[in-house]
Amino acid sequence: MKYTAITLGPIIKTLGLAHKTRELWAASYFFSDLMEKIIEKLNLNDMIIIPYPDKQNIINNIQYKEKIKSAGIFPDRLLLKDSLLDQLQEATKYAILELADKYGFKCGMDQLTRYLNTYIIEFEYYSDDTNHSNVIYKANDLLAIAELNAKYESRDSECFINMFEQLPQTDFYKSLFNKNLYGSSGFPSILEISTQGLDTEAVELNDDEIEDDNKLWEKIKEKNPKFKILHKYIAIVQADGDNVGKIIGEIANQGIDEMKLFSKALSAFSIKAAEIIADYQGIPIYTGGDDLLFFAPVSNEQQNIFELITKLDELFKIEITDNFNSYTYIPSMSYGLSITYYKFPMHEALNNVRNLLFDIAKATKNKNALAVNIQKHSRQTYTTVITKPFTNKFESLIKKDEGLVINSVLHNLEEQKVLLGEALLSSSNANLDEFFDHFYNEDIHNKSRDFINDIKELLKEVYNKNNQDYEKTLAQVKAQLQIIKFLNDTKDE
Repeated sequence: MKYTAITLGPIIKTLGLAHKTRELWAASYFFSDLMEKIIEKLNLNDMIIIPYPDKQNIINNIQYKEKIKSAGIFPDRLLLKDSLLDQLQEATKYAILELADKYGFKCGMDQLTRYLNTYIIEFEYYSDDTNHSNVIYKANDLLAIAELNAKYESRDSECFINMFEQLPQTDFYKSLFNKNLYGSSGFPSILEISTQGLDTEAVELNDDEIEDDNKLWEKIKEKNPKFKILHKYIAIVQADGDNVGKIIGEIANQGIDEMKLFSKALSAFSIKAAEIIADYQGIPIYTGGDDLLFFAPVSNEQQNIFELITKLDELFKIEITDNFNSYTYIPSMSYGLSITYYKFPMHEALNNVRNLLFDIAKATKNKNALAVNIQKHSRQTYTTVITKPFTNKFESLIKKDEGLVINSVLHNLEEQKVLLGEALLSSSNANLDEFFDHFYNEDIHNKSRDFINDIKELLKEVYNKNNQDYEKTLAQVKAQLQIIKFLNDTKDE
């Protein structure tokens, strides 16, 4: 049987051109929008294997919010049954033409088309093909080969840079980002996202103060008694499904109808994930299937970023894991979380979060992990991997404010690590109890006894999760305590 496929790009290169949050959103959303427009122009939904084409069908069955209509949910690849090369080429041509006007591209169509990597292939596949286990794998392999074998030509990025500058004046942009959605016109800046939950509209600066960051933060703190240092920081999260590609391979062997069902489930997850992120006051950049990228405040008045990740994990379990658990591999989600000062270069933070996800979280033995990096304005850096689900004591401690006690514990974890190691290695919990009773017996400790006991329990939980690897446990608990301290810090830098 014949099949037709397309891949769009260059996505990573285009994201790398962005220097502002709205530019990053535009660079990402353009490719999702382009795929959606190609599907619309084709008008052959019954022939589409992946992705699930009918976004509106899913939206009609959930509590869809206006605020998430700016989230890109379509991936960069499409696979069709049958020989549809001419139809796909025609649909792609007119989709690009329509989006060029919509996004305010001032360059000519030739220049825009030269910049874009749109590779279309047509191929035959039979179930007894010994070189590929299923049609999904074969399509991906052939598309990858097409990208590698493409004739090199200079791809001038000026076209997209000009689009970034023109975009705020387009009707399309204004219709998505107005005061009814975010409280201010335009896509939110990093500062606007990080201070969600605070009353920043009440802050008034005169002309001399506008460029003075210290004056800005002084005014924000005056108007907001709940202000914390973490409001000066932004959380960037990138997530990717574990074992999803392997599961797709198994599902594809069962037939196209089963593959479409899985594709629909991934689309439902992506839209509902965008809704959860928006409810948290985060800003989805891309929620395409099992791939997520979003900005969010480190904490709002009700939740912190770790609780948001737990909610997304619960959603993935409901939509994907519970419904597709009869295969060799079990699907889960891994995350990279980068927390940086609001003035930290965005492109560096994005590179960092990609590395956290793919080089650290997904490199752990069983995946299903969160790799966290906090880069403080003071240049202190904390990095750790937390396996999921989070331990009970980490989730409990993260909501408590015992900064002085944490400092004392962090000091002893380093200074007394030999004794602590012996206490943990002991088969009896009595030695660990004795360690904590000996080093935390002063008045300040007695006032925070429950908190200290929770830290002791955290050590046990992480130690058991790490199969009694003491060095790994010590490093992770220290990093987790640094995270807890950061989330509750009220002292300015």
